[in-house]
Amino acid sequence: MSRPGDYYRGLVTAYAQLGYLVVAADYRGHNRSDGLEYTRRAYAAHYYTRDVIASYWAAMKLENVNTDQVVMAGHSMGGGITQRAVIALGDRLAAASIWSTAGEDFLRYWMIEALSTGAVTDSNTKTKSVLDSLLIELRAGDYSFSDLAVAPVVSEIAVPLMIQHARDDQTTAAENSIVLAAQLYQANKAYQLYLYDDRDHLFRGGLFDEAIRRDQQFFAKALGN
Repeated sequence: MSRPGDYYRGLVTAYAQLGYLVVAADYRGHNRSDGLEYTRRAYAAHYYTRDVIASYWAAMKLENVNTDQVVMAGHSMGGGITQRAVIALGDRLAAASIWSTAGEDFLRYWMIEALSTGAVTDSNTKTKSVLDSLLIELRAGDYSFSDLAVAPVVSEIAVPLMIQHARDDQTTAAENSIVLAAQLYQANKAYQLYLYDDRDHLFRGGLFDEAIRRDQQFFAKALGN
C-alpha cells in the first residue's frame, strides 16, 4: 500500500532474501486495517504493540518456523513499539533492530498538532479538542502522558538492540536514537549504535544496503549462526 508501502515491501524482501521467514505487522488503523479510531487515542502505541505481539504468535503457527530463532525489526514509530514488544516477549526473541526511531514525547506531539496551522494565540482557556480528549482518557486511568513512554522501563529489555539513524534525518531526530543508546548504556544492556552522515528517514541505495548488512551480521551473532 502507499505511505510508504513500497519502502516496507523492500525491507521485507531484503530480509527474506537473507533466508528469513518474514511477517510484517500492519498496525490497526493503518493502510487497509480496521481501527482508524485507535490512531487518535492516548494509548495508540500500546494498541500497536498488541498488534505486533499478536503477529508474533500468528507467525509461530506458520510452517517452517524455527521458534528458537526469532528476531524483530522496527522503523520510525515502530522503534518504540518494538521496544515494548521486546519487553513483553522477553527471551522468545534473540535480538531486535530499530531504524530511525521516533521520539515518545506524546504531550509535545499532540500540542504541536493542536497549534499546527496559521497564526496562533494560545492560552490555558482555549480548548484543544484532540488533546483535551486524550487528557480525559488518561485521567480516567489516573495516568499522564509521561507514564506512556517506554524509556522508564528500557532496563527490562533482555535482548541486544541494533540502532541505526541518519544524523540529519528530517522526520525523526537522531537524538532519539542517541538517547535510547544512553539509556541502554546506563542500564548495562547490549546494543550497537550506528549514526550515518545522511538525512534519509527511509534508508535508500547504499545506505539501505549497509543497514541491512549490519542487521544481518548482528542477527547472525545473536542467533549463533
